[in-house]
Amino acid sequence: FVDRYNADLANDFGNLASRALKMLAQYTSGAVPPPGEDLVGEELAAIARELPGRLEARMDGLDFSGALQDTWRLVDRANKYVEESKPWELRKAADGEARLNAVLYNLAESLRVLTYAVFPFIPSAAAELARQLDVTAPADVAPGGPALAEVLAWGGLKAGHQTTVGPVLFPRLDRATVLAAE
Repeated sequence: FVDRYNADLANDFGNLASRALKMLAQYTSGAVPPPGEDLVGEELAAIARELPGRLEARMDGLDFSGALQDTWRLVDRANKYVEESKPWELRKAADGEARLNAVLYNLAESLRVLTYAVFPFIPSAAAELARQLDVTAPADVAPGGPALAEVLAWGGLKAGHQTTVGPVLFPRLDRATVLAAE
């Protein structure tokens, strides 16, 4: 449990959220920049665009494990995207501002989509991430509201939308501490 928590939640999802929100705070004072052209980001956006249909089919079929696998495909690709794009280098490049804005937009939008995708599985973390992104809490997008595909549609964040850095979503667990608590 501790290894899986640290790997999937703390290292993958939590680190993605922390890195993206901190870069937004540091590079744009927390404001979501305008989207831009970024060929590398197109694969990320394509995975996010496919996610609503895949989640709906998985959840209708009670395939919760499959839904998490589909969701983690976006988490994994977003983490890889950070490493490929190197926003910290784009910031220093003379001609890097437009690409940096595109990268930061794509990361913020990925987090927004993930906020709603993970809600059935980790509702408190999804609510906290929604607060940091300043988007409607997933619990408030309930029955009678917009369809999942509409909520998860790529492009929901607008340029200038304000984000904040909050507490770490998933603090790393220490195996010895967890075992001692049992």
